Amino acid sequence: PEISVKGIPDPHKVREIVSQAQDEAIEKSRVVKIDSENQ
Repeated sequence: PEISVKGIPDPHKVREIVSQAQDEAIEKSRVVKIDSENQ
């Protein structure tokens, strides 16, 4: 049982990682918009 439990990530950590990834994606899309507007 321990081995299979180790394979499952902590839901709280997963939520943190997902929200961080979303924030990074939003920042990147903002930067891309600014770059295309400047050109």
